[in-house]
Amino acid sequence: MANSFTFNSLDFSTYGLTVLKPFFPFFSFANVRAVNLTIGDGSVSPPTKYSSRIFSVPCVVKGTSFTDLKDKMDSIALGLSQREEQQIIFDIINDRYWLVKPLGLPDLEVLGSSVAGLDIDFVATDPHAYDITENTEDTGTLPDAITFNVGGTIEAYPVITIVCTGACSSFTVENEALNMRLEWVAPSGMELASTDEVQINCNPTFQTFATKLVTSGEDSFTVRLEGVNGVFPQLSPGASNTLSFTTIIGTFTIVWNDRYQ
Repeated sequence: MANSFTFNSLDFSTYGLTVLKPFFPFFSFANVRAVNLTIGDGSVSPPTKYSSRIFSVPCVVKGTSFTDLKDKMDSIALGLSQREEQQIIFDIINDRYWLVKPLGLPDLEVLGSSVAGLDIDFVATDPHAYDITENTEDTGTLPDAITFNVGGTIEAYPVITIVCTGACSSFTVENEALNMRLEWVAPSGMELASTDEVQINCNPTFQTFATKLVTSGEDSFTVRLEGVNGVFPQLSPGASNTLSFTTIIGTFTIVWNDRYQ
C-alpha cells in the first residue's frame, strides 16, 4: 500500500501523492484545557476539553510529465477544497480516522519537471482518533441498566436511540462511574407515546437531544433544547460500562466508535 492518505473518501495516492516520512499523529498527545460549556437550558458538556490539533503532513507528488503533474495538483486542490470536517485515514494506520478540515491550499515547491513537494496542513477540532469500526449495543429493553465493553484509550461518545413502547413524560440516562447524568422533562405537549423516538448524540461537537413524535405525524428528528438538563454521558475506555435509564420503556440502540489518544 502506498504511504498516502484518504480524505473525504478520496484516495490521494491516485493523484501521485506520497507522504514523505513516517507520520505518527497518534504518538502526539492532545493538550487539555478545562472549560464548562452550558447547552440548551441547563445541560452542560463535561468540564474537560481538548485543544484542537494541527497535522502538518509533508508530501511529494509525482507525475509522468509537467502537464500530468499540473493535472494531479489540480485534482489535489479540488479534493482539499472541503470547508467542513471530513474523515482522514492515513495508510500507515488505516484502522483509525480523524475528523479534520484543510487549512487552505498548500504552497508548492517544484522539485523537477514532474515532481513537486508540499506540506498539507489539517486542523482537527477533536484532536483524537476514532476507530473506523462502529460498535453497536442493542440487547435488552429499557428501563433495564445496559452493560457493555468499550475499547480505546480515551472516553467514547455514544449515540443513543430509543423507540418507546409506552408513554413517557421524563427520563434520565446515567453513566454513574463517570458521574454523568442527563435528564429530560417533556415540555407541555411534547410527551412521548408508544412508537415515538428519542436520539441523544453525546459527542460534544455535535451534542444534541432530539425526538421524533411519530404519533404526531413527525417523520424526522427535531432537536429539543427545552427540558434538557445535566451532562451528556460518555463511555470509559478499555472497560465495562453501564448506562442506567429511569422512567422510560422501550427498545434501544447504542452506537459508538472507540477513540484513541
